[in-house]
Amino acid sequence: MELTAARRIAEVKSRLQRTNPVEHPAEYNRMFGELAALEQHRRQLRDRMAGL
Repeated sequence: MELTAARRIAEVKSRLQRTNPVEHPAEYNRMFGELAALEQHRRQLRDRMAGL
């Protein structure tokens, strides 16, 4: 599950870097929110694996 989350994070980061926030603010903000949620999910998975 963590590997899947890591791959998804990399994919969203890549798309985010190619998106111009001035020309496409709504899409950029949506992807930024998705990235934040994915990173939080990944942290939770790591915490669970560590027994925290």
